[in-house]
Amino acid sequence: MTSYTSTSTPTFPSSSTAAPGPNPPIETVRHEAISKLPADLLKWPSTDPSTAPSTVLLFIPGNPGLVHYYTSFLSTIHRNLDQTKSTIYALGHLDHSNHAKVRFTSRGVPGLREQIEHKVAFIDELKKKYPTIGVGKDAKTKLVLIAHSIGSHISCECIKARASLISSAILLFPTISHMALTPNGRRLWPLFSPLGLAPVGLSTALLSYLPRESLSRVVGRLSGQSGPGSLVTTGLVTSPGSVIAALTMAREEMRDVTDLDVEMLKKYGDRLCWYWARGDDDGWVLPSSVQEIEQVLDQAGFAKERRKKCEEGMQHAFILTTTHSDSLAIRCAAWVTDHIRREET
Repeated sequence: MTSYTSTSTPTFPSSSTAAPGPNPPIETVRHEAISKLPADLLKWPSTDPSTAPSTVLLFIPGNPGLVHYYTSFLSTIHRNLDQTKSTIYALGHLDHSNHAKVRFTSRGVPGLREQIEHKVAFIDELKKKYPTIGVGKDAKTKLVLIAHSIGSHISCECIKARASLISSAILLFPTISHMALTPNGRRLWPLFSPLGLAPVGLSTALLSYLPRESLSRVVGRLSGQSGPGSLVTTGLVTSPGSVIAALTMAREEMRDVTDLDVEMLKKYGDRLCWYWARGDDDGWVLPSSVQEIEQVLDQAGFAKERRKKCEEGMQHAFILTTTHSDSLAIRCAAWVTDHIRREET
């Protein structure tokens, strides 16, 4: 099993930008033992340290895999669960961190497969930390995955690899098939080319020399982001290593996330909750792909109430809008509670 070391070094944004609340996350940076690649980790511990949590949530982000984008979202989820019995982890992707070393090529950069293995290894660590993790009504600790975008594909692969440990997964705006055929995939494909990595990496390196406060204002104005979101984006665009890692991973997503894994859905579809954008609002998910997924789930006889289409006009990057982030967090907390209740009866 892959092993890691951890430090308590704060990552961008600083801990002062964490969402307010009674139980802010603990921030650490983990380094893979052999490659030394960094990954950011946030943890919302249960408020009763005397007993093991009955629910452990593992959040897997999209791409870029910067977990600080999701701090407010996950804080809201934690506040809407029984905090005495619930612990949340948010594990970023390898090298998607401002601790990533400066590089301008994809040589040695972790790709999609490495990110999957990274998450499976962490699930193994959770099992060691919480030995009562399991599936079914007799399991004292339930492990639930929550994933966004490509994190949904990673989550499905984790379920296949560790089916005896993962009770359920909530997939938000899931990209699990035909990514290169989506409007965004077609439009952004040239950016993911190896030829584009060096100039993009050089550009981000140059941006790192600009005053952070001024750059953050420019980023916020151009992106429409404010507060913690713009700080995270500013950290990204001044970290060449993170940008190269994100683009390298995106190229592999276009190449590898193609045909729907029908057998996986037939076997584990009863463990999955789905949340899609309305109509063709999601530039990373084809409406025909949603139809294909639903057809497989229907044919397998899985419940429709675990599938929702957004009625609030949310975009794929829902976390950039506070009202959308809070609304979806409350929904996710309700899904977690409902699934645990069902599994225990």
